[in-house]
Amino acid sequence: MMNKKSIAQLLILGFPLWLGCVDKVNLSLPSGKLPFIIEGFVSDQAGPDTVKISKAFPVDGNYYSRVGVDGANLTITDDAGNTDGLTGIGKGFYVTNTLVGTIGRTYTLRGTLPGGIGIESTAERMAPAGNLDSIYYEYTETENTNTGVLEPGFNVYVNSTFDPSSSLRIRWKFYGTYKLVTDPSLIQTPRPLACAERCQCCVCFASEFETTPIVSDTRTAGSTSINRTFIHFIPISNYTFNDRYRVEVTQMEISQPVYDFYFDLKRQIINAASLFQPPFFELNGNVRALNSGANVIGVFSAAALIKKYIYIKKSAVPFELVSEAIAGDCRSVVENSTTTVPPFWN
Repeated sequence: MMNKKSIAQLLILGFPLWLGCVDKVNLSLPSGKLPFIIEGFVSDQAGPDTVKISKAFPVDGNYYSRVGVDGANLTITDDAGNTDGLTGIGKGFYVTNTLVGTIGRTYTLRGTLPGGIGIESTAERMAPAGNLDSIYYEYTETENTNTGVLEPGFNVYVNSTFDPSSSLRIRWKFYGTYKLVTDPSLIQTPRPLACAERCQCCVCFASEFETTPIVSDTRTAGSTSINRTFIHFIPISNYTFNDRYRVEVTQMEISQPVYDFYFDLKRQIINAASLFQPPFFELNGNVRALNSGANVIGVFSAAALIKKYIYIKKSAVPFELVSEAIAGDCRSVVENSTTTVPPFWN
C-alpha cells in the first residue's frame, strides 16, 4: 500500500511550476491525511523565481488531485545575509521580488504554512551550469504504448560539458512551443463559437513540457562532457507541425539531495505505468516541516541556468503532412494554449 509520501510523489511533476493549480492523477489511492507539496527554485536569472505550495485532496474516491495553497509566509535567505520575502500571487504561487542568485552562494527557503506549520529547506549552493553545446534532433518512429501503433516524431538530444569543479549532477528542462491554426467556424452546434466572428481564436501558441524529470549523474561517465542525452520525443502531426516547432532546453547543476529527489520521482512515475512495478518507496525531498508530525514534502533548489533553443522546420518532416482543417477554439483544442504571441517567437 502506498504511504503518504508515495501519494505525494505521484501528485508532483516538480519542475513545471507554470502548469496550473490542479493536477489530476488517475490512480486509486488510499485515503488519509494528505501532504502539503512544495516546489521551489531560485536561479541566477532576472526574476521572478517561483515557489509553489499545494495540497493533495481526494476526488470521487478513485482519484487524487491537488490545489494551490495561499496564505503562506515565505522567505529565501542567502549566506551573505540577504533576505527576500516572497509575494503571493494566488493559486499557491509565490514569487521573489529582488533576489537574483549568485554562483557560489547558498540559499535557504523558510516559512510558515497556513495552520502555523513551519518549513525549512537544506542550504543549497548555486553552482555553474556548464555549457549546453548543442541541441539536435533525429527522425524516429516510436510505438504508442496505448495503441501499439508506430508514431512518427523527432527525438531531441543535447551535448553538454561541465565545470570540472562541479558536482556533475545535472538536470535538464524541456520547453516546446508550436503554432496551431484552427477553424472555429466549423463548430455550429449547439451554437456557433462567439470568437469565430473575427477569428479571435484561430491561431494559438501551445506549450509542452517534459513528463518526467531529466537528470544525470555524469560522475559515472568519468568525463566532464556528456553527449547524446535524450531530452524529449516530439510527435509529428498537423498540430505540432502546422508551422514549426521551437525547442528550448535549460541545463543546470543540482545538489545531491535535489538530484536524489528527481531521480526517485522519475523512477516512481515510470513505474506507476507498469503492471509489474516494484513496491513504492518513500520520496525524500529537502524541505522539512519544523512542527512534529506535520505532513510536508517538497524540493527547493538553487541553480545557475544555461539555455539554448532551436526551431525544427516543417520541411524537416520526411513525408508530406495531409492538411486537414482543425475545428474549434484553438485555446481548447490542445492544453496550455494561448492566442498571445510569445515574445521569443520569430
